[in-house]
Amino acid sequence: MRYREPLPFHPGRLASVIERDLAAGRNGRVLRSRGFFRLASRPDHVGSWSSLGAMLALDPTANPSWDADAPIGQALWFVGERLDVPAIERALDGALLTPDELLAGPDVWRAWADPFPVWPALDASGEHRHE
Repeated sequence: MRYREPLPFHPGRLASVIERDLAAGRNGRVLRSRGFFRLASRPDHVGSWSSLGAMLALDPTANPSWDADAPIGQALWFVGERLDVPAIERALDGALLTPDELLAGPDVWRAWADPFPVWPALDASGEHRHE
């Protein structure tokens, strides 16, 4: 299954989708997933998504979001057994920003609760900063 969408994910809704909809059994069994993703609460970062079995790693890439080569939005691939592709797509679509949330902008997005581990900050040169 391939999932591509230009909008960023809402962090709380994405966490729910990972816990509820991508867990083994609900919509098939994801064996492997890989790709790039964007969290609205981290508008400066492009994330790397990688899973193997029940292990999921959501890590920052070295590519800042403003880089011309940075992927836009979500570009995820899933391989599994008996995947309910329409159900997974609906779940992921439900984690995307709504039009009103998108219009609120990055200053509002950064203030949202974000249940994922903290990533290092990026400066304008694209280098990681440790605070």
